[in-house]
Amino acid sequence: WLVAALSGAGVGAAAGGLIGALTGAGLSGADAETYAEGIRRGGTLVTVRADGEVADRVIALMQRAGAVDLDERAEGWRAQGWTGGTTGEPRATGTPSPVPEPALAPEPGTPADPTASPPTRRPPGEIA
Repeated sequence: WLVAALSGAGVGAAAGGLIGALTGAGLSGADAETYAEGIRRGGTLVTVRADGEVADRVIALMQRAGAVDLDERAEGWRAQGWTGGTTGEPRATGTPSPVPEPALAPEPGTPADPTASPPTRRPPGEIA
């Protein structure tokens, strides 16, 4: 879904497109800004739609592969003078929340499955 949301964005608009895609998927503006800053600084954002045991396996795999704690990274950026990601909005909690239906789009060429359960999101830092 994220690739589809950004497919038409130019290089200069990529960060704005990313923030819009992430907030459209249910992240707070502050969290979306933090993810976009990580990309701007050369990081990679990996998104996975998974529930339950599969999500737990993905988290373990990402941690073994060296995923960073984004909240910890952002603290370091703020110590260097970065002021983004602090809009005063509440941060994501540990309780997964469903992505709003309008943000769900099938992969290109794939028919929508009305019986599929919506993906959930994990708090920043669990998968970065």
